[in-house]
Amino acid sequence: MTVVAQSMAKSNSIPLKTLFTSHKGKKPEVLTDTQIKDSVPYIDIKAFEKDEFRRFADKKTSQLVTEGELLIVWDGARSGLIGRTPINGALGSTLAVLRPRKNMDIISDYALYFLRGQFHKINSNTRGTGIPHVDPEVLWKLELPQISPSEQQEVVNKLNEVLPRVRTARERAQRARDNLRRFLQSILQSAFRGELTEGWRKDNENQSADIFLEEMLRLRESEWPKGKKYKNPKEVICTPFGDIPSQWESVKSDALFSFVTSGSRGWAKYYSEEGALFIRIGNLSHETIHLDFKKNQHVSPPSGIEGSRTQIELNDLLISITADVGMVSHVSENMGEAYVNQHVAIARPVSVLNSKYLAYYFLSPEGQKQLVGLQKGAIKAGLRLDDIKDISVPLPSLEEQKEIVKRVELYFEIADGVDKRLQNIIEDCELTTSSVLLSAFKTNE
Repeated sequence: MTVVAQSMAKSNSIPLKTLFTSHKGKKPEVLTDTQIKDSVPYIDIKAFEKDEFRRFADKKTSQLVTEGELLIVWDGARSGLIGRTPINGALGSTLAVLRPRKNMDIISDYALYFLRGQFHKINSNTRGTGIPHVDPEVLWKLELPQISPSEQQEVVNKLNEVLPRVRTARERAQRARDNLRRFLQSILQSAFRGELTEGWRKDNENQSADIFLEEMLRLRESEWPKGKKYKNPKEVICTPFGDIPSQWESVKSDALFSFVTSGSRGWAKYYSEEGALFIRIGNLSHETIHLDFKKNQHVSPPSGIEGSRTQIELNDLLISITADVGMVSHVSENMGEAYVNQHVAIARPVSVLNSKYLAYYFLSPEGQKQLVGLQKGAIKAGLRLDDIKDISVPLPSLEEQKEIVKRVELYFEIADGVDKRLQNIIEDCELTTSSVLLSAFKTNE
């Protein structure tokens, strides 16, 4: 056992409340996208975590912080995350700065490492029923081992030696995951330019989109919602969004859907522990067309309310239309009774169309560019239902749609296996970091 470890084992511990004060960030009166006179960078969660500075705040009404101060995420899913102020600026409303009290012999990095080791405890003991917040009772009762400044520095030096290696391994795994996502985007781009099935078309020369399109338009009318007056698509053939093979057509998405709607407002009062699934934005993703059921909400709506309109059916496309717009999921299996909230649109493809083909196109770079480009509102971005009907879609024959989906899903399946292994490496690195930090500050209690 080292001298420092012996000192740590015999040390007294000091409640964090006696060492630091906290000062919560706030939303300033003036917040702009461009720098103006007497303004400073606004340090929100993205600036804190990723050094992405997007806005500027007036100095007069802001909580100002200086580069290098200890910051903690106070509100949201990452509550308890600790770090340093990246630059001088205005502190965002979801963050707080921790400032040492006077005459406290605590090295800043020593406190930083201690708090990083306590992230799980703080994050899993938050308060608040909706958005989680740091619980001050939990934070201030944490006890920091009291050792001399020289011993604190020795702890810091040892952690500075060990943790960068773990961080490097984690960063390599994360870069590999990022490269994997870019690879899948390139596969989708290749698929919807016809490059992925170029050889297939040479072996299937009689396949074209003309006859298929005629059949689909006939079916669209027969599948129109009962009781609703049929509306012809405003436009069928359109200018391609990118290069496509000569056998394909470029078609407006309005011609491909028999029904497009969004969820109703005010369903929070129907939330329950069981009942019908209630799909929200958190169930959708920009990276896959598969729904994420890790966090589910259920509803028990009373009979007779306006609900059948927003009920999900097999092969529907679900698209986020507010906030993080353009996330797309495909209903690949029968989920029983299920609905969407007001932030999610249901787009029901004509039954003859391969609905997965359409979902993957909306997920592709070309599809995403169109969806994001159509969003309205500078402050509160969103898509209208008419926007979802205004996407230019490259349309091959039905057989080629099936072939494209088969090949795309093969790549996604392989990538999913690799991604899971990389995620395991990242989780192992995080566990190692946590274990090292907790061991470094272990005392005999």
